[in-house]
Amino acid sequence: SYPRVLALAQTIIGKLFLLVVIVLFAWHAAHRILCSVHDLGMHKGLVAKLSCYGAAMIASVVAAASLLTIGF
Repeated sequence: SYPRVLALAQTIIGKLFLLVVIVLFAWHAAHRILCSVHDLGMHKGLVAKLSCYGAAMIASVVAAASLLTIGF
């Protein structure tokens, strides 16, 4: 439930756990999208890599900033 997740996100260990889960999912999704682009016959060039991994980096930073805004 929401109150339980909020209580988890208000501790240091909880914030780290949630950040790790979110970041791992974001980077895994970016890698799978890049592999799917290659499977569709498109070259995995610099633009595709920057787009996929850049989006994962932005998602990671947004997740970290969002978790930091939740009080202790």
